[in-house]
Amino acid sequence: MIAAAALVVFLLMRHRLHSFRPIVVPKTPGEIAYERIAGLERRNLLAQGKVKEYFSALSDIIRRYIEARFNIQAPEMTTEEFLNSLKSNPSIDTKHKETLKKFLLLSDMVKFAKYGPDVTEVKESLELAKQFIRETTVQEPAPVPKTQS
Repeated sequence: MIAAAALVVFLLMRHRLHSFRPIVVPKTPGEIAYERIAGLERRNLLAQGKVKEYFSALSDIIRRYIEARFNIQAPEMTTEEFLNSLKSNPSIDTKHKETLKKFLLLSDMVKFAKYGPDVTEVKESLELAKQFIRETTVQEPAPVPKTQS
């Protein structure tokens, strides 16, 4: 009898252990973009003189963030096509459109026109990217405190 009870307890415990699945909260597009930027910074491409590769990667991070956050197929568009599509897109406000334009045009100059940005422009491009993500990330509403009756 004790052996049967022990077997039942064992089987119940095993079932509970196997049926437990941790809850995985998906990362937001902003969190993913920040992680990718941190990874880019760890690669230390600028110190290696790989400025074009750095700007290509940073531009790609921003374009993928835009795709995930705003459902705009930014990675598949040229900068000109993308900026033209933004003109009639109400999901990104004018201030952020200007930030994007400034960032993407500098990135294109480095990637395609062999422009060598100075240290200030490199830092500014990274800050523009982070600022855009920070200012356009959807914030979860704060929980409403329960009132006592």
